[in-house]
Amino acid sequence: MKRIKLAKPRMYVRGHLLENIAYNKVYSASNGHAGWLKVVDDSGKTIHLSKTMQKEHFVEVHDGSN
Repeated sequence: MKRIKLAKPRMYVRGHLLENIAYNKVYSASNGHAGWLKVVDDSGKTIHLSKTMQKEHFVEVHDGSN
């Protein structure tokens, strides 16, 4: 289990803004297939993030930190 948050206030993937991921919120992410991460957004939708998307858009937050 990882804890991640957005590196920038808005996240665009293929030109589409992911509106249900809040910039100031930390999300729990679980490991998926081949290094992908599974994140559940604020609407309850599961988003699958590739390694490239993780590097470009998210920072990993260690447990216990803000």
